[in-house]
Amino acid sequence: MKPSGLFFFLLLFSPFAFSQPLPLTTPNKSCACSAELADPLEEPQSFNYGKFQGLCIDSCRFRSARILENSSRLTVGNILHLGGYYKASISLQDLAKVEMGFEEFLPGVSHVVLKFTLDEKAPDILLLSQVSSQKASIPVRSLVLSSEGVPPKDYQYTLMEAYFGNFLLAHRLVTGDEFSRWITEYTHPLKMVGLKVSPTVAGKIFLKGVQESDAQRMQTAYALFSNNCSTSAFSFIDSQSKITRTGWQRFLDALPIAGPWGTLQSLHERQLVNQ
Repeated sequence: MKPSGLFFFLLLFSPFAFSQPLPLTTPNKSCACSAELADPLEEPQSFNYGKFQGLCIDSCRFRSARILENSSRLTVGNILHLGGYYKASISLQDLAKVEMGFEEFLPGVSHVVLKFTLDEKAPDILLLSQVSSQKASIPVRSLVLSSEGVPPKDYQYTLMEAYFGNFLLAHRLVTGDEFSRWITEYTHPLKMVGLKVSPTVAGKIFLKGVQESDAQRMQTAYALFSNNCSTSAFSFIDSQSKITRTGWQRFLDALPIAGPWGTLQSLHERQLVNQ
């Protein structure tokens, strides 16, 4: 089968090729992360479609970012840091460095993220607890946009369920420390690739990702070959350029592979790899 034929075959026979009902989730208080601590930004939900209809989303793990203010500084909630959720005020012009991360969770297959690091001279980002004003602020130097397939609570991510469109898509916002924690816990190989973008563009890419997270709030289905971690990362990056991609090129964008073809090669084609 020719490459272009393979692309359309995969899309044609993927259930995601057909329309999904809206909304994909429904409010469900019984799915709350904690019965003791009320978090005003949590929004506990359950699946409202497909084979997992009625099952809880694990909001201890998966939440969409929430924009609380967007003026001279961006204030964002639902930032995951070492098991807790925080809000923070972020100066976009201080985000000086962007990297694409390839977390190899299966042999040859990676989870793709975007990591944003502050300029060395910029002040720390201070995390404030969403559930207690008495807790001290926590300084961090980096944030990660991680677009992920969301299974029901207590279920594992599998490629088969992802292919059949049974997972939701969440653009999670986590700290660099949280990202490092799970890399260490799962002992996944990690490759970080610096992107050749200016601090101004870095801030705009970050803002686009946070805006998409807040706007979508898990109301789109994850699709293994067309709406996944790498296509999301490229949608944030490409929002700052006039690039056009063919159907086959978009399929290659979607293959989360740090090799001679797939996502990493797509970065090279865009001339974004910082050598």
